[in-house]
Amino acid sequence: MDKEERELAGMRHRFEQFSRNVAAIVLPHIAAADADQVFRLINPELLGLSSDEECIIKDKNKVFEGLESLVGRIKDEAYEDDLVRLHLAGLTLPDLASYRDAGTLEQRIVEQESLLHRERQVLAAALEQEGISQERERLRQQYHQLNDRLRQYQTFRDQTPLIEQRAKVKLALEKRKEQVEKQMADLVARRQEITGEKRRLEERSRELLERRDQLLRKLQKLTAPDPDWQVVPFVAEHQDLDGLLELYERKCREHADVVRRFDEEFRRIEQRTYGKYQGEDQADTLVNLQAEVDALEEREKAVQELWKSLAAGLQSAFKGLSRDLETLTSRIEKLNRQLGRVSISNLSRLRLILREHVEWTRWIKTVAEVEAMPLFFDRSTVSEAQRKLGELLEQHRRVELSDLFDLHFEVTSPDGQCRRYPHLDSIESNGTTITIKVLINLILLKGLLGDKEVSIPFYLDEASSLDRENLAAIVQEARGMGFVAVLASPEAMEAADTLYFLRESNGRLVLDPETSLLRIERQVEHGG
Repeated sequence: MDKEERELAGMRHRFEQFSRNVAAIVLPHIAAADADQVFRLINPELLGLSSDEECIIKDKNKVFEGLESLVGRIKDEAYEDDLVRLHLAGLTLPDLASYRDAGTLEQRIVEQESLLHRERQVLAAALEQEGISQERERLRQQYHQLNDRLRQYQTFRDQTPLIEQRAKVKLALEKRKEQVEKQMADLVARRQEITGEKRRLEERSRELLERRDQLLRKLQKLTAPDPDWQVVPFVAEHQDLDGLLELYERKCREHADVVRRFDEEFRRIEQRTYGKYQGEDQADTLVNLQAEVDALEEREKAVQELWKSLAAGLQSAFKGLSRDLETLTSRIEKLNRQLGRVSISNLSRLRLILREHVEWTRWIKTVAEVEAMPLFFDRSTVSEAQRKLGELLEQHRRVELSDLFDLHFEVTSPDGQCRRYPHLDSIESNGTTITIKVLINLILLKGLLGDKEVSIPFYLDEASSLDRENLAAIVQEARGMGFVAVLASPEAMEAADTLYFLRESNGRLVLDPETSLLRIERQVEHGG
């Protein structure tokens, strides 16, 4: 049916554009017999295509030449060329009449429509017959179903009394089953409870046995009390055995701690007193110690009187320490004045700061001043100073001058910031630290030499690590104090007056006086 409908649609399409079909162009130029043979080889449906849309002929002459070439290769119902030979008798002869004549095409359309109408009627009849057959089959099946249900109903009516009796029995059995299942569930739950209770009781029994063994072990480990102890009535706050055992253990530990401390104190007293107060037993020793404690106040008074007499003898020594401290202070002030005249790069000022330990110097100065001016001090002030010095001497068996002060270096930078350092190693840069160390050592050596006229050389290695100003300051100050600076440097230094150049010869350093010596003479210009 679909094929006939497609053929009918194709015929109508060719009829609508009959004058524009390819057949209208091609067929008039070919004989009818030749066209039948050619379109055995070529699909004749090409003739029904539109020449302006579906099959556009670009060069009609070449198309006609090609068709004539095909006609020329067909002879005796056969097509032959260089490649194949094809017998055309086996191919369907095309119907080209509908492509040549519009009336013939229209007649074919009418025939096709008539054929299609008859086939549709046949199809409708067949479909209707199929529907009747299906309905008949459906009714037949329904009849069999109703017949089966009728037989089942008749059987059910015949068996109704038996079914009712069985239903009653079933209902009774179901009720009995429910009761039995309920009883079984209760029994299972009760069994689980009993099992759980049994397990808890067994666990509790094991815990009690373990607890009993633990208590027995604790009782066995307890230290028995001294049989000489007096039995005193005791009422416990808690009657449980654990609390009583814990209380007993705590009391035993406290007793052992008291005994241990008591023994340590007795041993310490015996060591310090060399057994002076030891008696026949601890009680006798305690009596001796109590007597000594009672007499302790009188002994303290005697010791204080003895200390006062000793402090009076120490006044001269304290006066010497005070005088040495004053001398040291004046020397440091002199050293600061000398340092103030020296210019050190990166520093505006360098000073030594002496900080007295007032816990010593305050009372030493008081005792020293009492000896010089006894009328200006009352007795309480003198006693307080002696007592404080006595306490300090108990902590320090020996007192020297260095115990009375600390020295610090105070550095003032060009921007006015002031910092203190406990030693020289942490002052500013390495070059500045070396400069300060050299100058302070030279000043101290000069102080030891006094006013003697001397000329002492000293060696300064790595002089190139100092900047020009610091090195010049060292050389100038050393020269002024009678010291000659010997500088070691890989390059010539401007601060030196005499230069010695060493050269290497055969693995040794050689100094040639004629060629290695260079003296520098400086002239001071007028005006500075």
